[in-house]
Amino acid sequence: MYNSGLSDSNGKEILEGDVYVTDYSGSNEKYLVTFQYGAFCGGRSRLDSMPIAWRTCEDDPDDIVPDDWMSHITVIGNIYDNPELMNDE
Repeated sequence: MYNSGLSDSNGKEILEGDVYVTDYSGSNEKYLVTFQYGAFCGGRSRLDSMPIAWRTCEDDPDDIVPDDWMSHITVIGNIYDNPELMNDE
């Protein structure tokens, strides 16, 4: 597992494989943190990752999500300890 170097709204470190919810969506949708092509991304599954670069290998400031956006993310677990988190409810 890779560490993104970022924290969620509760100060929890965000790792590859973490499942999170966000208050932006207005729903209870869950999203999966993946590490692809040198960047951390979030999506509903490994195959459906949103093109959001949280952190790139080059740490290009233009590719990093603003800190205030991270205050809207809450990690609820990870797929390694809780694979059922990605099941549709």
